[in-house]
Amino acid sequence: GNKEEEIHSNDVDMKYSFSRSADIILGIVVENPWIMTDALSSVFQRCPTKLKWRPWRNSTMDRTPCFNARCTAGNVYSMNIMTGDVLINGMPPSRLPLAILNHPLHRRTFGSRNLEVVNFGSVLET
Repeated sequence: GNKEEEIHSNDVDMKYSFSRSADIILGIVVENPWIMTDALSSVFQRCPTKLKWRPWRNSTMDRTPCFNARCTAGNVYSMNIMTGDVLINGMPPSRLPLAILNHPLHRRTFGSRNLEVVNFGSVLET
């Protein structure tokens, strides 16, 4: 319908505008890498405060919107600043399974909250 076409058109317009600003945004992030750490720590409570972000380059050494940082504990954080995608040790953050969410102890303690689950090596943490 018309609503779906309008949404699609707005999405295309937004992506076009954003892509035209990509070089400016990349430049700002390269000069101020702490922005990525601040963004990450606003979402993940256990985010290290000192991360040294490096641009990720593909096999042809093209500039990409992706950055990586390794913390002192050995965990690798990856972020695509254009899409907002984040990986921790190569895996996207996930949520708790329904079996835990529906457990009476979880419901009593956390209510309906579904906590982030992050893979830190051999342990999954919330």
